[in-house]
Amino acid sequence: ADRMVVNAAELLLLLLPLASAATYETDEHGISVLTQANFDAWLRDHPVSLVHFYTPWCAKCKDFALDWERLAAKVKTLPNPVPLAKCDATEFGDVADRFSVYGYPSIHTFYGGGENEEYEGKRDLEPLLQHITNVAQYKAPVQVSSAAALEALAASAQTSVVLGLFRQPLSASAGFKTFKHTVWELARSGHAISAAYSASYATPPVHPLTEDGKKPPVPSVVQLDGAGALATKVMPLPRKKEDFTKEAIAEWLRSAGMLAHLVEKPNDYPEKDYNDPDETPDDDYPEDYDHDHDD
Repeated sequence: ADRMVVNAAELLLLLLPLASAATYETDEHGISVLTQANFDAWLRDHPVSLVHFYTPWCAKCKDFALDWERLAAKVKTLPNPVPLAKCDATEFGDVADRFSVYGYPSIHTFYGGGENEEYEGKRDLEPLLQHITNVAQYKAPVQVSSAAALEALAASAQTSVVLGLFRQPLSASAGFKTFKHTVWELARSGHAISAAYSASYATPPVHPLTEDGKKPPVPSVVQLDGAGALATKVMPLPRKKEDFTKEAIAEWLRSAGMLAHLVEKPNDYPEKDYNDPDETPDDDYPEDYDHDHDD
Protein backbone atom coordinates (compact mmCIF):
# COMPACT_ATOMS: atom_id res chain seq x y z
CA ALA A 1 0.00 0.00 0.00
CA ASP A 2 2.86 2.36 0.71
CA ARG A 3 4.53 1.66 -2.64
CA MET A 4 4.50 4.60 -5.02
CA VAL A 5 2.03 4.43 -7.89
CA VAL A 6 3.62 3.99 -11.31
CA ASN A 7 2.27 6.16 -14.10
CA ALA A 8 0.27 3.80 -16.33
CA ALA A 9 1.61 5.13 -19.61
CA GLU A 10 5.19 4.89 -18.37
CA LEU A 11 4.70 1.33 -17.20
CA LEU A 12 3.31 0.34 -20.59
CA LEU A 13 6.40 1.75 -22.26
CA LEU A 14 8.62 -0.18 -19.89
CA LEU A 15 6.95 -3.53 -19.89
CA LEU A 16 4.85 -3.97 -23.02
CA PRO A 17 5.93 -4.15 -26.67
CA LEU A 18 4.43 -1.55 -28.93
CA ALA A 19 1.62 -2.84 -31.11
CA SER A 20 2.29 -2.60 -34.83
CA ALA A 21 -0.05 -0.18 -36.56
CA ALA A 22 1.11 -0.81 -40.11
CA THR A 23 0.82 -3.76 -42.45
CA TYR A 24 3.46 -4.76 -44.98
CA GLU A 25 3.28 -6.62 -48.23
CA THR A 26 5.23 -9.88 -48.12
CA ASP A 27 6.50 -12.14 -50.86
CA GLU A 28 5.76 -15.85 -51.06
CA HIS A 29 8.58 -16.55 -48.59
CA GLY A 30 7.22 -14.25 -45.89
CA ILE A 31 9.84 -11.55 -46.49
CA SER A 32 8.42 -8.05 -46.07
CA VAL A 33 8.70 -5.69 -49.04
CA LEU A 34 9.79 -2.20 -48.03
CA THR A 35 9.21 1.00 -49.96
CA GLN A 36 9.76 4.72 -49.53
CA ALA A 37 6.22 4.95 -48.12
CA ASN A 38 6.47 2.28 -45.41
CA PHE A 39 10.14 2.27 -44.40
CA ASP A 40 9.84 4.65 -41.43
CA ALA A 41 6.80 2.77 -40.15
CA TRP A 42 8.81 -0.45 -40.37
CA LEU A 43 11.56 1.06 -38.22
CA ARG A 44 9.01 2.21 -35.63
CA ASP A 45 7.24 -1.13 -35.53
CA HIS A 46 10.28 -3.41 -35.29
CA PRO A 47 12.86 -2.94 -32.51
CA VAL A 48 15.31 -5.09 -34.50
CA SER A 49 15.17 -6.19 -38.14
CA LEU A 50 17.40 -7.13 -41.06
CA VAL A 51 16.92 -5.54 -44.48
CA HIS A 52 18.39 -6.78 -47.76
CA PHE A 53 19.03 -3.92 -50.20
CA TYR A 54 19.25 -5.13 -53.78
CA THR A 55 18.98 -3.92 -57.37
CA PRO A 56 17.45 -5.72 -60.38
CA TRP A 57 20.70 -5.35 -62.39
CA CYS A 58 22.89 -6.92 -59.69
CA ALA A 59 23.85 -10.52 -60.51
CA LYS A 60 25.13 -11.13 -56.98
CA CYS A 61 21.76 -9.95 -55.64
CA LYS A 62 19.92 -12.56 -57.69
CA ASP A 63 22.14 -15.29 -56.29
CA PHE A 64 21.83 -14.01 -52.72
CA ALA A 65 18.03 -13.70 -52.99
CA LEU A 66 17.81 -17.49 -52.81
CA ASP A 67 19.95 -17.53 -49.65
CA TRP A 68 17.79 -14.76 -48.14
CA GLU A 69 14.71 -16.89 -48.77
CA ARG A 70 16.32 -19.92 -47.13
CA LEU A 71 17.37 -17.73 -44.20
CA ALA A 72 13.79 -16.47 -43.81
CA ALA A 73 12.55 -20.05 -43.49
CA LYS A 74 15.18 -20.85 -40.84
CA VAL A 75 14.56 -17.66 -38.86
CA LYS A 76 10.93 -18.63 -38.35
CA THR A 77 12.08 -21.63 -36.32
CA LEU A 78 14.18 -19.57 -33.88
CA PRO A 79 12.91 -18.93 -30.32
CA ASN A 80 13.19 -15.17 -30.95
CA PRO A 81 12.77 -14.62 -34.69
CA VAL A 82 13.89 -11.30 -36.16
CA PRO A 83 11.84 -10.04 -39.12
CA LEU A 84 13.53 -9.98 -42.52
CA ALA A 85 12.72 -7.50 -45.26
CA LYS A 86 13.98 -6.41 -48.66
CA CYS A 87 14.14 -3.08 -50.46
CA ASP A 88 14.73 -2.38 -54.16
CA ALA A 89 17.45 0.28 -54.06
CA THR A 90 16.94 1.18 -57.71
CA GLU A 91 13.26 1.97 -57.30
CA PHE A 92 13.74 3.52 -53.86
CA GLY A 93 17.12 5.17 -54.25
CA ASP A 94 16.34 7.83 -51.65
CA VAL A 95 16.06 5.12 -48.99
CA ALA A 96 19.37 3.58 -50.04
CA ASP A 97 21.08 6.99 -50.04
CA ARG A 98 19.68 7.78 -46.61
CA PHE A 99 21.43 4.76 -45.11
CA SER A 100 24.59 5.05 -47.24
CA VAL A 101 23.90 1.90 -49.22
CA TYR A 102 26.14 1.86 -52.31
CA GLY A 103 27.16 -1.73 -53.08
CA TYR A 104 24.80 -4.66 -53.58
CA PRO A 105 23.68 -6.87 -52.09
CA SER A 106 23.86 -5.05 -48.74
CA ILE A 107 22.43 -6.32 -45.46
CA HIS A 108 21.67 -3.76 -42.78
CA THR A 109 20.60 -4.48 -39.21
CA PHE A 110 18.19 -1.81 -37.97
CA TYR A 111 17.63 -1.29 -34.26
CA GLY A 112 16.42 1.24 -31.75
CA GLY A 113 13.97 3.00 -34.06
CA GLY A 114 16.35 3.99 -36.83
CA GLU A 115 19.93 3.18 -35.89
CA ASN A 116 21.54 0.83 -38.36
CA GLU A 117 24.71 -1.15 -38.91
CA GLU A 118 25.79 -2.87 -42.08
CA TYR A 119 26.38 -6.60 -41.70
CA GLU A 120 29.77 -7.36 -43.23
CA GLY A 121 30.20 -10.92 -42.03
CA LYS A 122 29.99 -14.05 -44.15
CA ARG A 123 26.71 -14.47 -45.98
CA ASP A 124 26.52 -18.18 -45.22
CA LEU A 125 23.48 -19.45 -43.36
CA GLU A 126 25.15 -20.26 -40.03
CA PRO A 127 26.95 -16.91 -39.50
CA LEU A 128 23.78 -15.03 -40.39
CA LEU A 129 21.71 -17.15 -38.01
CA GLN A 130 24.22 -16.53 -35.22
CA HIS A 131 24.08 -12.79 -35.88
CA ILE A 132 20.28 -12.87 -35.79
CA THR A 133 20.25 -14.94 -32.59
CA ASN A 134 22.50 -12.37 -30.92
CA VAL A 135 20.73 -9.19 -32.02
CA ALA A 136 17.31 -10.68 -31.23
CA GLN A 137 18.18 -10.18 -27.56
CA TYR A 138 18.74 -6.44 -27.99
CA LYS A 139 16.48 -4.06 -26.13
CA ALA A 140 16.99 -0.33 -26.46
CA PRO A 141 17.70 1.51 -23.20
CA VAL A 142 14.44 2.61 -21.57
CA GLN A 143 14.03 6.13 -20.24
CA VAL A 144 12.75 6.33 -16.66
CA SER A 145 11.44 9.55 -15.16
CA SER A 146 10.27 8.53 -11.69
CA ALA A 147 11.55 6.49 -8.76
CA ALA A 148 8.49 4.24 -9.00
CA ALA A 149 9.16 3.47 -12.66
CA LEU A 150 12.77 2.68 -11.86
CA GLU A 151 11.72 0.33 -9.07
CA ALA A 152 9.22 -1.41 -11.35
CA LEU A 153 11.84 -1.87 -14.06
CA ALA A 154 14.41 -3.29 -11.65
CA ALA A 155 11.86 -5.69 -10.17
CA SER A 156 10.68 -6.94 -13.58
CA ALA A 157 14.13 -7.46 -15.14
CA GLN A 158 15.51 -10.98 -15.25
CA THR A 159 19.06 -9.69 -14.91
CA SER A 160 20.70 -6.69 -13.27
CA VAL A 161 19.66 -3.38 -14.80
CA VAL A 162 22.38 -0.99 -15.93
CA LEU A 163 21.27 2.63 -15.51
CA GLY A 164 22.93 5.62 -17.14
CA LEU A 165 22.55 8.98 -15.41
CA PHE A 166 22.98 11.98 -17.70
CA ARG A 167 22.16 15.64 -18.12
CA GLN A 168 19.96 17.04 -20.85
CA PRO A 169 20.14 17.69 -23.73
CA LEU A 170 20.87 14.07 -24.58
CA SER A 171 21.39 14.96 -28.23
CA ALA A 172 24.57 16.80 -27.20
CA SER A 173 25.77 14.18 -24.71
CA ALA A 174 28.73 12.18 -26.00
CA GLY A 175 28.48 10.00 -22.88
CA PHE A 176 24.88 9.07 -23.62
CA LYS A 177 25.70 8.21 -27.23
CA THR A 178 28.53 5.95 -26.07
CA PHE A 179 26.30 4.31 -23.46
CA LYS A 180 23.53 3.66 -25.97
CA HIS A 181 25.91 2.29 -28.60
CA THR A 182 27.61 0.02 -26.06
CA VAL A 183 24.25 -1.59 -25.23
CA TRP A 184 23.89 -2.42 -28.92
CA GLU A 185 27.48 -3.66 -29.28
CA LEU A 186 27.05 -6.00 -26.32
CA ALA A 187 23.89 -7.48 -27.83
CA ARG A 188 25.57 -7.96 -31.21
CA SER A 189 28.39 -9.72 -29.34
CA GLY A 190 25.94 -12.12 -27.70
CA HIS A 191 25.85 -10.43 -24.27
CA ALA A 192 22.66 -8.37 -24.20
CA ILE A 193 21.97 -6.39 -21.04
CA SER A 194 18.92 -4.69 -19.55
CA ALA A 195 19.61 -0.97 -19.73
CA ALA A 196 17.83 2.24 -18.83
CA TYR A 197 18.68 5.91 -18.53
CA SER A 198 17.49 9.00 -16.73
CA ALA A 199 18.31 12.55 -17.66
CA SER A 200 17.13 16.01 -16.83
CA TYR A 201 18.35 19.59 -17.05
CA ALA A 202 16.68 21.77 -14.42
CA THR A 203 16.50 19.00 -11.82
CA PRO A 204 18.69 15.93 -11.20
CA PRO A 205 17.86 12.65 -12.94
CA VAL A 206 16.08 9.88 -11.05
CA HIS A 207 18.61 8.91 -8.40
CA PRO A 208 18.87 5.36 -7.03
CA LEU A 209 20.66 5.32 -3.70
CA THR A 210 23.80 3.33 -3.07
CA GLU A 211 23.90 0.73 -0.31
CA ASP A 212 25.27 3.34 2.11
CA GLY A 213 22.47 5.79 1.30
CA LYS A 214 24.38 8.11 -1.03
CA LYS A 215 23.40 9.40 -4.46
CA PRO A 216 25.65 8.45 -7.39
CA PRO A 217 27.31 11.33 -9.23
CA VAL A 218 25.88 12.67 -12.47
CA PRO A 219 26.90 11.66 -15.04
CA SER A 220 27.58 8.03 -14.15
CA VAL A 221 26.58 4.46 -14.91
CA VAL A 222 25.21 2.29 -12.11
CA GLN A 223 24.27 -1.33 -11.64
CA LEU A 224 20.93 -1.90 -9.91
CA ASP A 225 19.83 -4.86 -7.86
CA GLY A 226 16.43 -6.36 -8.54
CA ALA A 227 14.96 -5.99 -5.09
CA GLY A 228 14.84 -2.30 -4.30
CA ALA A 229 16.60 -0.58 -7.18
CA LEU A 230 19.73 0.03 -5.12
CA ALA A 231 22.87 1.15 -6.93
CA THR A 232 25.16 -1.75 -6.05
CA LYS A 233 28.07 -0.55 -8.20
CA VAL A 234 28.84 2.90 -9.63
CA MET A 235 31.01 3.97 -12.57
CA PRO A 236 31.54 7.75 -12.64
CA LEU A 237 32.15 9.07 -16.14
CA PRO A 238 35.79 10.05 -16.71
CA ARG A 239 36.62 13.74 -17.07
CA LYS A 240 37.94 13.13 -20.58
CA LYS A 241 35.18 11.95 -22.87
CA GLU A 242 37.67 9.94 -24.94
CA ASP A 243 38.24 7.74 -21.85
CA PHE A 244 34.56 6.78 -21.71
CA THR A 245 34.51 4.03 -24.31
CA LYS A 246 32.56 0.87 -24.98
CA GLU A 247 35.62 -1.09 -23.84
CA ALA A 248 35.73 0.82 -20.54
CA ILE A 249 32.02 0.19 -19.93
CA ALA A 250 32.37 -3.50 -20.76
CA GLU A 251 35.35 -3.86 -18.42
CA TRP A 252 33.41 -2.17 -15.63
CA LEU A 253 30.40 -4.44 -16.22
CA ARG A 254 32.64 -7.49 -16.00
CA SER A 255 34.02 -6.19 -12.71
CA ALA A 256 30.40 -6.07 -11.53
CA GLY A 257 30.01 -9.75 -12.34
CA MET A 258 28.14 -9.39 -15.64
CA LEU A 259 28.86 -11.10 -18.95
CA ALA A 260 30.06 -8.21 -21.08
CA HIS A 261 32.57 -9.33 -23.67
CA LEU A 262 32.70 -7.31 -26.88
CA VAL A 263 33.31 -9.15 -30.13
CA GLU A 264 34.75 -7.21 -33.03
CA LYS A 265 32.30 -6.62 -35.84
CA PRO A 266 32.87 -9.14 -38.67
CA ASN A 267 34.59 -7.53 -41.62
CA ASP A 268 34.84 -10.13 -44.36
CA TYR A 269 34.12 -7.70 -47.21
CA PRO A 270 31.57 -9.89 -48.98
CA GLU A 271 31.51 -9.37 -52.73
CA LYS A 272 29.24 -6.66 -54.09
CA ASP A 273 28.30 -5.01 -57.35
CA TYR A 274 28.84 -1.26 -57.39
CA ASN A 275 27.94 -0.21 -60.91
CA ASP A 276 24.98 -0.83 -63.16
CA PRO A 277 26.52 -2.37 -66.30
CA ASP A 278 24.09 -0.30 -68.40
CA GLU A 279 25.41 2.95 -66.93
CA THR A 280 28.68 4.77 -67.55
CA PRO A 281 31.60 4.17 -65.17
CA ASP A 282 31.48 7.81 -64.10
CA ASP A 283 28.42 7.36 -61.90
CA ASP A 284 28.64 8.89 -58.45
CA TYR A 285 29.88 6.11 -56.17
CA PRO A 286 32.18 6.69 -53.19
CA GLU A 287 35.85 6.47 -54.09
CA ASP A 288 36.49 3.75 -51.52
CA TYR A 289 33.99 1.46 -53.23
CA ASP A 290 36.19 0.42 -56.14
CA HIS A 291 37.25 -2.95 -57.50
CA ASP A 292 39.84 -3.40 -54.72
CA HIS A 293 37.01 -3.51 -52.16
CA ASP A 294 35.91 -6.92 -53.46
CA ASP A 295 39.25 -8.61 -52.90
